[in-house]
Amino acid sequence: MLPLPNTPETPNIRALASFTRQRFTGSTSTSLVLNNPVVTGTETVVKNKSVLDFTTDYSVSGSAIKLVTAPIVSDVFVVTYFFRSAR
Repeated sequence: MLPLPNTPETPNIRALASFTRQRFTGSTSTSLVLNNPVVTGTETVVKNKSVLDFTTDYSVSGSAIKLVTAPIVSDVFVVTYFFRSAR
C-alpha cells in the first residue's frame, strides 16, 4: 500500500473529499450559496434537468455559485460537489 501524500492539492487528497448534493428552488438571485466550499472543478450544476456549462453559465468562488443569467421562480437547481471538511 502506498502512503497518501501530505500536500492538500494532490488528486489523492481531492479524491478523499466529501461529496454532497444541494437543491435550490424559488429564487431569482444570481447567487447560489452552498453549505461548504467547493473543491474547484468537481461541481455539477443542473438547472431544470439540464447540465450547465462552467464559465458560459456559471462561475464558482468558495461556497458560492454565481449564475450568468438570473433564474425565474419556477427554476430548480441541483448542485453536486466535493468539499474538504476542516480537520
